[in-house]
Amino acid sequence: METLADVSASGIVSRPSGELPGPVGSLCRLHGDVHELTFRAAMEGSRELLAANRPWLPRFWTS
Repeated sequence: METLADVSASGIVSRPSGELPGPVGSLCRLHGDVHELTFRAAMEGSRELLAANRPWLPRFWTS
């Protein structure tokens, strides 16, 4: 996801940008939810959730 930020020698600081409008916001929230569930599956070792995301998590599968 892209966002506004200030970049300087001391680092990167994100800038507030407000809510994303309508369908764009919905799409970004859905994408974020998929990432969250995939991460949770990996951390908890949930085989069901890992299987659903198998193409993106090859190191969890031996074949």
